[in-house]
Amino acid sequence: MVFRPVLLHAAPEQSATAPEVTKIEPPNWWIGLTPEVLLLLTGHGLEATHVTCNIQALRVTRTQASAGGDYLFVWLKIGQETRSGTAVCRIKTATGQAAFELSLVARSATTGKFQGLSRGDVLYSIVQNQLGGANSANEKPLAVTSPRDQNVAAAHVLGDLREICGHLAELKNLGATALRISPLAIPDSADRSRGTSDFYSMDPILGSLKDFQELVDSAHAQKMKVVLDLDLLHLGEHHPWLSKPPLAEWLGMSANPRGNPSKPSGESPSAKPILDTENQLVALYLLQNSIWWVETAGLDGIHVAREPSATNSFWRNWRAGLQKIYPHLTIINE
Repeated sequence: MVFRPVLLHAAPEQSATAPEVTKIEPPNWWIGLTPEVLLLLTGHGLEATHVTCNIQALRVTRTQASAGGDYLFVWLKIGQETRSGTAVCRIKTATGQAAFELSLVARSATTGKFQGLSRGDVLYSIVQNQLGGANSANEKPLAVTSPRDQNVAAAHVLGDLREICGHLAELKNLGATALRISPLAIPDSADRSRGTSDFYSMDPILGSLKDFQELVDSAHAQKMKVVLDLDLLHLGEHHPWLSKPPLAEWLGMSANPRGNPSKPSGESPSAKPILDTENQLVALYLLQNSIWWVETAGLDGIHVAREPSATNSFWRNWRAGLQKIYPHLTIINE
């Protein structure tokens, strides 16, 4: 079960310039998964002079605020004696105080999860349809077709996550042993082709995070594996980082060639701005995001599109970070 953080706003008696936390990434973490987690807080007035948490086993080892205080990076060391619970962390600044809550939970049993693909697996690629076509005659899901049929497209439209779950037995009978699910984060455009607006989001049109967890659990019960597509690097045109990134060097050159990230020079309006993977904080953010999706759902594999601007060293380190925790996880990197 995944816990969403509860944001605690500054006390009423504080001034209007008091700090405030409006978003926490990642929204939760697991005990015993990694020795440390990097939190990215969004809000205002976050030029912290001191950050502490109410759980003794948690220790803030470092903080770094963005210019203007709209973002705060917090390195949180998770001691071995940490127990499941909600950490309340307080931020002190020159203008006041704010607090946020972070749920830390024990990992669930890993049996039957993080299995990876084998040579004998038959992968069935699925593009989720909005609400299974319930709101439009033109959005009806296609009939389920055999993954071995060479005359059908590589990706098959099956509806939202609940509808896919209802087709699992049928898919298994067709010979599929693994499912590849297209990206679930909130897209930046209706056609789902222009990057994400939130890397930790779940598109409500397709279902809830609980729906996805239930789909993966049901697939595993049918002895089927699940691979998720992650749009790991691309920002949508309306992502808040384009106008106000956490750091000046947060975006890649193709997103900000002349100091104006919202209007890339020499690129079409549909071009996807990307993150600067050579920045160590960006690389850690992306690794943690991938870990979060794998751990949240118990995935057996992930698929990412290879971006020319991302170096081989980034991909090697990212892959090594994942396989240190999930040695059998299949990573498809085209």
